[in-house]
Amino acid sequence: MLAGNPDRMRERSGDRPEDRHVPGIGGPGSTDTGAEGQAALRLHAKICLVAGILSAFVTVLFAVVLGSLVGTVVLGAVTLGCVAWGIRTRQRLRRGRAAGRS
Repeated sequence: MLAGNPDRMRERSGDRPEDRHVPGIGGPGSTDTGAEGQAALRLHAKICLVAGILSAFVTVLFAVVLGSLVGTVVLGAVTLGCVAWGIRTRQRLRRGRAAGRS
């Protein structure tokens, strides 16, 4: 039978929104639930949106105008990365707001 170490499990419970820090911001409000953390997450979401739109445009440019398969694949991967990061940011923003209300 496997038994967990409660102290170690408490250390690893950083998955809770109130314990997660937002990259690019420090201080006491840098968690997902803090006002500064929420503002940083909103900024990250906007950056992801702009980056995704620009990289999608350049991907289409490479595919249609230049006909470069390598450039299209690379920039398509960048576009998918922007979309994935944006989705993750929106999830963290939503979870942080919900945790902040309770």
